[in-house]
Amino acid sequence: MLTHVRSLFVALAAFVMVSSRAFAALPAQSQPQINPDDPMQVQVRSNLIKQPLGDQTLAVLDLPDQFLSRVADRIIRESFEQNFRIIVDTQPAIQPASAPGAPASLPSAATAPAPASPKKISPLFWTLPIPPGLVIVLMIVIRRNRRKASL
Repeated sequence: MLTHVRSLFVALAAFVMVSSRAFAALPAQSQPQINPDDPMQVQVRSNLIKQPLGDQTLAVLDLPDQFLSRVADRIIRESFEQNFRIIVDTQPAIQPASAPGAPASLPSAATAPAPASPKKISPLFWTLPIPPGLVIVLMIVIRRNRRKASL
């Protein structure tokens, strides 16, 4: 059982390293301008490195600075969008034509509600393929270990 846990940890570490290298290989124009001296960025990065990973922390993986900066930036953006961003509907409510004798200033009960704003995709949408990828890697590691044990 311990070998399976160790194999899973190694597979997870390899997957994180490969994905971090993929982020580093992105073209320069698609990379956001990140200020590494920003105090909020520094705090989020230090908290990110201190996150537990088994009996150690993420600092053991020695992830590239550019990858950590991107993850910290996305965490900050998501926090801002959840806490402070207010989406205002720009379309005016539809006012029905009133009767000829009714005053125009009274609100009508038949006023149509404002249309709902379109559903927004989370900035961390790219994390969806990670769990299936981990399952596939884990299955490969378990099969290799079984083949080695049967030889």
